[in-house]
Amino acid sequence: MARPTLPRLRRGRARGGAGDVVERTEPRISELATEGLSWVHAERPGALEVAYLADRFGFHELDIEDVLSKRQRPKIDEYPNTSS
Repeated sequence: MARPTLPRLRRGRARGGAGDVVERTEPRISELATEGLSWVHAERPGALEVAYLADRFGFHELDIEDVLSKRQRPKIDEYPNTSS
């Protein structure tokens, strides 16, 4: 008996003519917020997403480095207050 098969999912690509490059102007970020708690989802963050996160939350430069790391596990970092 043949096993049922599902169609393969394909990741979308920018469509355009050969050599056309579509430059994004808005970051691909989803945010949910309620009662003082925010969840921010950024899948495969690039330069736009990193700049948005740094500006929105005032992230330390090491936080930004962690966001871009492909092998970063969840953690909490505390930095000395440098805004004196």
